Amino acid sequence: KDAVLGLKTLLEASGFTVYVDSESDPHLDPNKVDASTVDVVRRRVRGSRGLLYATSENAEESKWMAWELGLGDGLGKKVAVIPVSGASGAVTTREFLLVYPEVQDGSHGQPLWIRRPDGGYVAFSTWLRGE
Repeated sequence: KDAVLGLKTLLEASGFTVYVDSESDPHLDPNKVDASTVDVVRRRVRGSRGLLYATSENAEESKWMAWELGLGDGLGKKVAVIPVSGASGAVTTREFLLVYPEVQDGSHGQPLWIRRPDGGYVAFSTWLRGE
């Protein structure tokens, strides 16, 4: 959770608005997903420009991260994967993540980059704007 909040801080410092369910909607219980939970998350994803799938040791245990990723992708949102603490190898253990671009760098005041599946790079802000 600390790594995700650190990522949120980094993105907000770069001028982005960031939704993290546990922060923005603390009433949602990830262990009790129901129709109202789905409705809230669906509205949040629809209202966003993009979705970052933060891979971590806990990501594979999530009951809804893969669903959120598929929802964002299905709605035509910009979707990328970002490894966070403890995520070494997490992308390659979930093969479906390999089709998405990966967010890289962003540490020590450096800008975020997107590594596309074709191996090319583009600045995160440019990618998010669709340029």
